[in-house]
Amino acid sequence: RMKLLFDLQEALHEILILLGQTGGGKSSIANVIMGKKLFGESSSLKSETDRLQIANGNFFGNGTPVSTIDTPGFLDSENRSANFMKDIIAIMKDFPKDKLKLVIITLPLGETRANATYKTTIDEIELLLGPQFLDHTIFVTTCENQVKDPKLAEQRKNEWREWLTTHAYLDASKIRMCNFIYDDPSSLSMIEDAFKQFSTFNPTTSEKMDAYMKANPHATVDEAIKNIEEFTKIRKDYEDRINDLIKDKEETIKKLQEQEVLSGRMQMRLDDTLKEVEKLKTDLANRPKEIVREIHHHHSGGGGCS
Repeated sequence: RMKLLFDLQEALHEILILLGQTGGGKSSIANVIMGKKLFGESSSLKSETDRLQIANGNFFGNGTPVSTIDTPGFLDSENRSANFMKDIIAIMKDFPKDKLKLVIITLPLGETRANATYKTTIDEIELLLGPQFLDHTIFVTTCENQVKDPKLAEQRKNEWREWLTTHAYLDASKIRMCNFIYDDPSSLSMIEDAFKQFSTFNPTTSEKMDAYMKANPHATVDEAIKNIEEFTKIRKDYEDRINDLIKDKEETIKKLQEQEVLSGRMQMRLDDTLKEVEKLKTDLANRPKEIVREIHHHHSGGGGCS
């Protein structure tokens, strides 16, 4: 009987991994690929699941053997805690060798315009997997059922394709796309075809982690981040965003403090904002001290459009 697993080492076949932001339909696609409802789906953006989810089986129930990995909320750029780097490192450190074949990146048609956080998501996927990721990737537009007008849906698909070249700077000749129709396996048939043709590859950061851990068996998470440039860049992006947030909130504080008399409500707002800034600063200051070898993968996040 097919069941959900939570440990990367249990992926028996070559791997297909789904990446993209929460609520983009990853779990729905994973279920259609496995020919069975296994992965947590939810139509709201609230998380359904709390770690990587893995299932071993066959495409559409009876095709090519595949291990499918769903990554709930893994690359959400919103609501990140200072712990998210630890999660990323835990995943990359244990990623099975010579098994990764295909990456699906979901692009929800419900987004009016591809937004800036998607650019960050694609940048981070490239940092984690390496510049060769595009040779192994299919972009899947999702959530068409949320767009009432078929003409608008077509227009959004074209906008995404254009956005991938003009904003995410991907090579147009290498972009493979398909459109997922909920519960219709034939809409994903090109994915099985590609899976058969693609070779496997290893994420760049997994290879770098391996080499680094061999040389520094007692390294802390913080040292690993400092010594592996891709992790440094991802953390810097995170820190830049937090610093921008702090700046915004400090402006608010200044404006509130300049007012002679604050109503009870405004005073509460000031107190809350001061607390938020404190928390953000603490998050930035707290470097993860754990020893890399001892961190085990556990993750929170999830969701999907149906």
